[in-house]
Amino acid sequence: RGAARRMNCGSNMRQVGLAISNYAESNRGRLPDTAHTGKSWIYQIAPFMENVDDIRICPDDPKGNERLANK
Repeated sequence: RGAARRMNCGSNMRQVGLAISNYAESNRGRLPDTAHTGKSWIYQIAPFMENVDDIRICPDDPKGNERLANK
């Protein structure tokens, strides 16, 4: 089970990397904002991902359900 969760996390990180790359390509090389002045960076790249909530929470995160509830 642990190995499967690690593989899932690795896949999630790959998806985040691809989404950031696609975001930058669509925004003249600019990366998502990291300041907390608007939308969080993960939601800025959401249009370039399948399901942002499935990807932003690690399966081993003990507070995963709480984080999903507090979008």
